[in-house]
Amino acid sequence: MSSEFPVTITIPVRFNDLDPFGHVNNVSMITYLEEARGAYCQKLFENENFDNVYDYFPFVIANISYNFERPVFYPDQVEVGIRISKIGTKSMTMDYALRSLKQNKQVGTGQTVAVMFNHQSQKSINIPDDLRQKIANLQKNSSF
Repeated sequence: MSSEFPVTITIPVRFNDLDPFGHVNNVSMITYLEEARGAYCQKLFENENFDNVYDYFPFVIANISYNFERPVFYPDQVEVGIRISKIGTKSMTMDYALRSLKQNKQVGTGQTVAVMFNHQSQKSINIPDDLRQKIANLQKNSSF
């Protein structure tokens, strides 16, 4: 995966990820994005002593998309890269690239929009400056 993604993970394709045509279902690809998002959050807060990073980084996914490029078959592994490409006042856009290790080709891209959210008041909240700084520090060596 290129240096434009500060966090990458490798996910083994499971048999239950397949659809009736024998390739990984796009719904499973969406769960791969979710796994990468979790890894990004863990990396972002790896030096903190939180029981749950989502207490400090409370967000909801307002939009999610996956762009299919080519099928992935079993057995294989999918490498997923994630970066934050845009930060607004209350939301951020996360970009993903997915690559089949067996094919050594990109198989799709994805994007999510995460909104900072106060679950008690049920309202969106501003992204704190210290979180913005953590994101900038994590992504400082990536070319975004």
